[in-house]
Amino acid sequence: MGVNKNKYLVVGANSFLGSVLIKRLKIESEVTGVYHIGTERLTEEIKNIPISEMNELNDEYDAVFIISAFIPDKNSIENLELLNDVNVVLPKMISNKFKNAKLIYASSVSVYPENRGVISEKSDLKSNSEYGKSKEEGEKIISKHPRHSIIRISSMYGIGMNESTFLPRIILSALREKSIKIFGNGGRLQNYIHVSDVAELFLRAAQQHTNNTYLAVAERSYSNFELASLVKKELLDVEISFVGEDSSCSFLYDGKFSYGSLQYKPQKSINEGIIELIKWQQKKF
Repeated sequence: MGVNKNKYLVVGANSFLGSVLIKRLKIESEVTGVYHIGTERLTEEIKNIPISEMNELNDEYDAVFIISAFIPDKNSIENLELLNDVNVVLPKMISNKFKNAKLIYASSVSVYPENRGVISEKSDLKSNSEYGKSKEEGEKIISKHPRHSIIRISSMYGIGMNESTFLPRIILSALREKSIKIFGNGGRLQNYIHVSDVAELFLRAAQQHTNNTYLAVAERSYSNFELASLVKKELLDVEISFVGEDSSCSFLYDGKFSYGSLQYKPQKSINEGIIELIKWQQKKF
């Protein structure tokens, strides 16, 4: 007699995290993906449906992963409307639809205020951005569901990530121009966690019997200069220079509660991740 597999629904199947999470889940579970418009990252081995057909699904899933999110480039009226539709209205609709499932909500460390010091799962929320405020509203909705986990993600990276962000930009600059320019003195700290580690944390959160809020963060933060130096270490003939000023805040996290509750610490080192990103970008030359 075969073993019954868990049934999971991933809303945001075509996203960076959604595609990696599905590849992890499908190893031992039955997975259905829900996508909005794009299809280039969809995993062909599972059933994928457009979001317009989600209401036709039965409430029969062990867990629903809400990965869909909208991050605006600027606060235009159009973007703010979409921000509300995706980050607030959609979670509410899913919560109402799938009453028997555990909901796993992909939130963001953007719900925290800047200049906060070391942030933990219990730190007070007060976002300075419209995006952060919308994710906080989404959290409030999900927290009312009988079974839920909320996971606040720091800077997530890996192959297929947004190439306009810091790590891909300095790698491309190193490959094309043999130089990396860093604003200020390079001391700004950011916390980077590999997408594969985030996917594992999401799976473990789904398997918990308690409702909790977790941090998907690496054990330490790295300065911009440290990251540039790791790139230079791999590519050798790269010059690092400093320009202008950097008034951006540093971010430090304490994820001990999440690590202990989920019995997992991020496994991919930043050095391994950077080597992976370099090889990914080198294929374009």
